[in-house]
Amino acid sequence: MISMVVEKLFSSFERGTLFVGFSGGADSTAALLAVLAWRGAHPGCRVEAVHFDHHLRGEESAREAEAARRFASAYGAAFRKIDLHVADSGDGLEAAARAARLAEWKRLCAGRSDVAVVLGHHADDRVENLLLRLFRGGNTTSLTSLRARSVVDGVTFLRPLAGLSRAEVEDYLRERGVESWQTDSSNLESGFARNYWRRELLPLIRARFPWSASGVRRALEVLERDARFIEQAAERYYRDGDPRAAAFWHDADAALRPRLLRIFLRERGCGDVVPPAAALERLDLELGRAHDTEAVRIPVRAGVMLCLQDGRIDVAAETPPDAVWNWRTEPALIWGAWRLERRFESRVDASGAECACFDAAKLPDELTVGAPRSGERMIPFGRSSAENLHKLRVDRGVRAYPPTPVVRFPGGEVCWACRVRRSAAAPVAGSTAEAVCLHCFPLDGDDER
Repeated sequence: MISMVVEKLFSSFERGTLFVGFSGGADSTAALLAVLAWRGAHPGCRVEAVHFDHHLRGEESAREAEAARRFASAYGAAFRKIDLHVADSGDGLEAAARAARLAEWKRLCAGRSDVAVVLGHHADDRVENLLLRLFRGGNTTSLTSLRARSVVDGVTFLRPLAGLSRAEVEDYLRERGVESWQTDSSNLESGFARNYWRRELLPLIRARFPWSASGVRRALEVLERDARFIEQAAERYYRDGDPRAAAFWHDADAALRPRLLRIFLRERGCGDVVPPAAALERLDLELGRAHDTEAVRIPVRAGVMLCLQDGRIDVAAETPPDAVWNWRTEPALIWGAWRLERRFESRVDASGAECACFDAAKLPDELTVGAPRSGERMIPFGRSSAENLHKLRVDRGVRAYPPTPVVRFPGGEVCWACRVRRSAAAPVAGSTAEAVCLHCFPLDGDDER
């Protein structure tokens, strides 16, 4: 059975490279042996066993790394040890370790189509994954994520043991003369969620419902088939429509939206993001409302945000921090999606939206450029009282996103809200000896802002 699976999975890598995630445990050892057996008939494929040392278990980790190196060498596989120093960033140590490993796989594969990563996940792992994700509210794509072949962030992962139980994997090893393998002591601790399922809950379920193991495996097959159908439907819908139009999302079936958003974020350069339920619920809510110049921003994850505005949707870049601009020594400044320039001109217009002209002698050499602030006010040119910048922007029909720069004096007083209004500060008059005009342009050349 495994030889047929392996031939199908590995056929496109006969002249490529297969990296095998190799801890030295039973599953990764079986995966490595399966790859090496296949390479015997396809010598053009390069195989390398990759061992990650997370340095979480001291001397035990070092012993496992050395044992893995010796095993790989004995079976004729190249060996690479990668040191990882993992810290819990708030999502748990397991999640941090997975993210660190994925970063290394991305570095090793570097977008090559003839390279893949082979992992030793088996059917029992898939059952545990299904139950864990079911309790977290996952959809069919999430529940069946440990597939025989999957692509994450451009890395192709192959799992030749996906159809075998843990017991069958160990039988496979013994049939090949391997009687012992490494056992990670942390796998014996029930503190980790996956270990708790494996060691405490699943044995109880299987004792009470002996048919559950085969039943859940069958359910996984059916769920994966359903997931693939929905994913393919999402791909077709995405390619046939305009994903930057709010109507595209409004008209999409709710079952498609999580998959559509995943494609959208990937194509907008955000990587392989699994949209959280809160982001999807907020998107559903906002699609039923009208949004003109007032942008609605929907957080997806750290550093990734959607922006809904003027019937369009896009990924919102993070608002850049304030920048100090010495306009006398620096003729231009890039801030966010905008380029600001200073020009000395003899004939000036003090009230333009794309430019603002000032008496150079009265304008501080250093100005601060940043995003609009809540409740910020200024005295517009030609007026005597302060007005709210938000109202001025709305009156002019200037979009809230991407935010247009606000230029301020060192003390914080607004001298120009780019594309909205300039202030009454440092006006050009008959006594002005030198005038300077500040100009603001969108970097992408789009004037429909």
